[in-house]
Amino acid sequence: MLMNKLTPSKSILWLIAILLLLFLGLLFIWLWYDAKIQEINRQTRQLQSSYQQYPTQFFNLFTK
Repeated sequence: MLMNKLTPSKSILWLIAILLLLFLGLLFIWLWYDAKIQEINRQTRQLQSSYQQYPTQFFNLFTK
């Protein structure tokens, strides 16, 4: 009789499963977004290093 009270009902198990899936989905989205930001930062660093290779006179043509 006591064991019957301790077992969760089906609706509680469904709720736990849905919350777990939601949590895993949010975790996946966060990790994917974080990887995208790191990729953008890496590309930005590559662009900045390529800018430094050119002399400043090259850019002065566009600023005038």
